[in-house]
Amino acid sequence: MSPRPYRLSIHAHPDYNSAMAFEPSALTGMESLVVYLRPPPVVLLSLCLSVAAMSGCSKVGQNKTTENSKAGLYPSAQGNKYGYVDRTGKFVINPQFDFAESVSDGLAEVKIDHKSGFIDVTGKFVINPQFDDASSFSEGLAAVLVGKKWGFINKTGRIVITPQFGCTGPFVGGLAKVKIGAWGNVEDGDRYGFIDKAGKFVGNPQFEDVGVFSEGLVQVEVNDEWGFMDKTGKVVVYPQFAKAQPFSEGLALVWIGDRCGYIDKIGKFAINPQFSDAESFKQGLARVRIDD
Repeated sequence: MSPRPYRLSIHAHPDYNSAMAFEPSALTGMESLVVYLRPPPVVLLSLCLSVAAMSGCSKVGQNKTTENSKAGLYPSAQGNKYGYVDRTGKFVINPQFDFAESVSDGLAEVKIDHKSGFIDVTGKFVINPQFDDASSFSEGLAAVLVGKKWGFINKTGRIVITPQFGCTGPFVGGLAKVKIGAWGNVEDGDRYGFIDKAGKFVGNPQFEDVGVFSEGLVQVEVNDEWGFMDKTGKVVVYPQFAKAQPFSEGLALVWIGDRCGYIDKIGKFAINPQFSDAESFKQGLARVRIDD
């Protein structure tokens, strides 16, 4: 299926300061959205269909707020110890940890005496504190620090990917960001890439930095310019942009010099770079800024 062209609709009125928030249901059947604001304008782009059918490494694995809500557990401190409270604020796992992370993938990272382990939602240790640091579980694996190298364990605590990386990100869609280089340092020679759950590299770890996969593509940096790579390791949009954001609703926000616009998944501009700042599309709309 060929990409659908998009039509840009911007409307402004001098008597209003800011854009109103609309529920998605309010947009049903509308061909365009009129938003009133006052310069310097922050405007909404409306993705209108024509009649012709026009982050360094992170410890965050997934939406922990959602997981906490499902588990009914929230990390909370009392004095210098951490435990977990329920929705009423009552401690259901007594404060006993030096630090406590949110529930992720059914387990929560906790620290005792500077060592990380994992407990289940009853507070029982599933993996005893033994690692120098750890990240939350995501897709059945968690990154752990042993000495000065990061690797991955499964939910039994067994190391399944040998510690060898300077830093790691969570597994998302079967792939995890890793850094080839020293832990805790950022150096010119550092290179980033992605591994699968067997620890095998997808493509070469050749990038100065990488983003996060979204809609099958990820931002990659080469010689201070950004492009996009797919999940096979193939660079599908040649690095040419000053900055790039993840794809959202088929479009990615990118910068050429000090102006930004939106490209499709083959790297063609769907909305030309004309804005001084902008955000990614969400539910058919994106906020942008136009200078006077």
